[in-house]
Amino acid sequence: MLQVLANHLIQSTVFALLAGALTLVLRNNAARVRYRVWFAASMKFLVPFSLFVEIGKRLNWSTTPAIVLPRMAFVMNESLHWCVRPVSAVQI
Repeated sequence: MLQVLANHLIQSTVFALLAGALTLVLRNNAARVRYRVWFAASMKFLVPFSLFVEIGKRLNWSTTPAIVLPRMAFVMNESLHWCVRPVSAVQI
């Protein structure tokens, strides 16, 4: 438990430092932009990232089925076979 708390505090501190640097970069922008940066930083302090990871693990994510390649290449090969001759068979 202590390790999880320490990890959360380190992540939040780094995030707060990054948010502070970002607000300095954004000082010429509107106040609402800087407010949103600080709001996101404060939410990081309240909700640990590990909680989001745990919630994500418990959700049933639907995976997409494997992509099946169409048989168009085979069809094109067979349909063009009659009109294409090998180079060695062409008479000049």
